[in-house]
Amino acid sequence: MRLTFIVGTGRCGSTMLSRILRMHPEVLSMSEFFCTVRPGTDELPDEVIDGRRLWDVLSSPEPSVDATVRDGLATPELCYPYETGRFTVETGIPRISHMTLPMLTDDPDALFADLAGEVPTWPGRPSWEQVRVLFEYLAGVFGRSVIAERTAGSAMYASWLRRHFTDARFVHMYRDGPSCALSMSTHPAARPMALMEEAGLLDGGEAGLAAAGRAAESGLLELVQPPFDMRRIMDHPAPSLAAFGRLWSRMIQAAVEALSGLGGETLMTLRYDDLLGRPWEMLASLAEFLGVPPRPEWLAGARRMIDSARVNRVGELDESVLAKLRDACEPGTRALAGTTQITFARRG
Repeated sequence: MRLTFIVGTGRCGSTMLSRILRMHPEVLSMSEFFCTVRPGTDELPDEVIDGRRLWDVLSSPEPSVDATVRDGLATPELCYPYETGRFTVETGIPRISHMTLPMLTDDPDALFADLAGEVPTWPGRPSWEQVRVLFEYLAGVFGRSVIAERTAGSAMYASWLRRHFTDARFVHMYRDGPSCALSMSTHPAARPMALMEEAGLLDGGEAGLAAAGRAAESGLLELVQPPFDMRRIMDHPAPSLAAFGRLWSRMIQAAVEALSGLGGETLMTLRYDDLLGRPWEMLASLAEFLGVPPRPEWLAGARRMIDSARVNRVGELDESVLAKLRDACEPGTRALAGTTQITFARRG
């Protein structure tokens, strides 16, 4: 079964794209799965695990996410029916139920019960193969022929995806750096990473170690390590806009490096502004790349979900702030310019 990963920085339009793909009758649109189990961690380690271990993670609550909902800080991606669902934030909501399952069905609790009876029975496999089997099982449940997974910020582990899913296709979706960074700055989920970026905690070598020491002394290190207390994070002084720009650059560079060497049959680049300005053309190309027909009724429905009149507010920034933001985004902009930007050409 054909599998495609949509890789991006977050705030690049990929959530909208997930919702559009959900409307296609042949596409299983997996959303935010790798926010549920993080690649390369104890949640999804580079080793053999059985279905019971995978399900223990998927079905366990994540207290920081429950607290985010309880404190009224939920973002649109957190779309479980919190008022009417089987689970509550007081007792704990399974982490797969916050985002991934509600994007697949209007009855996420029934799908959770189905998976609870299935996944724990699976034998041991490498963790990434368990993920593939889970995706294919869900595709069978919903009668879909192709799978498209999209998680915000997946640029940071694109190399893990490429290494373990050698037959997968990739869509690199990106947005102009200053615009994306400005959007990140208003989204609570991006705040912890931007705080780490501003403090130098994402740097390697001696610089990163020195930054960690300073952050530990100030209490910042404890604040930005999971499980997150989003109320405390939002009460902390906000990172500079330039920090969000540097974070964007870091993720873009990671994605470009991870996806380098892929050709037009396995990589498509999709620019957010092109999707807004030429939705019919870009979605038709995307459908063919995924391996499904660009059905006219799907394209018509998708176009209604795209607001091509969205205002770019970067121009409203103070000139000195904008100059610093552009400087912060320059490494990522150069990385994009240095690649062969492959926009899948429709055959016809």
